[in-house]
Amino acid sequence: MLLIHSTIVCLIRGTIYRRFLFSYILFKIVIGGKLVLFTSIYITRLASNEIFSPSNKIILTTLIILPAVSYITQTVANNTTTTSSNSSSSTATTNNDNTNNIFMF
Repeated sequence: MLLIHSTIVCLIRGTIYRRFLFSYILFKIVIGGKLVLFTSIYITRLASNEIFSPSNKIILTTLIILPAVSYITQTVANNTTTTSSNSSSSTATTNNDNTNNIFMF
């Protein structure tokens, strides 16, 4: 039913405007969207009964990466506010050098 509806809409649109390229693109987008929708519904039904239990590796990785990302984010945010508030170009250059050093572990 959905496929027939999409085809009819695209054919009517193509005959009215006498350009079928836009109708073809519209048809492909509609069919692709329906494919994604039905695939996601199917995968959700397949995996809905599985119980998620995090492993020790996931917990350890999260505990290590989360503080590091938090520190980097805060440092970059502090450097950008300092750079924007200072009008001296030498101070801005120093802050940018510090920001670059953060990412070199």
